[in-house]
Amino acid sequence: MLLFGSVTQLEILFDSSTILMDGTFSTTPPFFDQVFTIHALKYETSFPCIFGVLPDRKRTTYQHLFKILKGLAVSMNRTFKPARIMSDYEASIITAVANEFPQAIHSGCFFHFTQAIYRRIQSLGLITSYSQDSDIRICCRKLMALA
Repeated sequence: MLLFGSVTQLEILFDSSTILMDGTFSTTPPFFDQVFTIHALKYETSFPCIFGVLPDRKRTTYQHLFKILKGLAVSMNRTFKPARIMSDYEASIITAVANEFPQAIHSGCFFHFTQAIYRRIQSLGLITSYSQDSDIRICCRKLMALA
């Protein structure tokens, strides 16, 4: 695991009550599984604070990342205790957040929610019906709108 962030970025992260997290895979360097970013909300704007390359998507890896950040916060005389966390619906990150930030309200983002529904439509073999039948498409989109 390699993490990148300036002192200013860490201060913004530790001072924020809301953080956003996501991984991407298309730009990942060799020997790593994902590029993982953590953003902080401040002044109604998302600030990228941490850029990391992670070896896998395991709960233990995410928990290790969070513990490193908590340790950095302590060394800067701050705390890393966000009140609200938003991420995708990956089971290992949900568990890691629950273990490391039990006080936080953890929610999934709308984009990942609609992606998950669309993938389920595909896995159930409904993509042709979704594409050709407006009633089915409207029903699925109403489901997406529930978020």
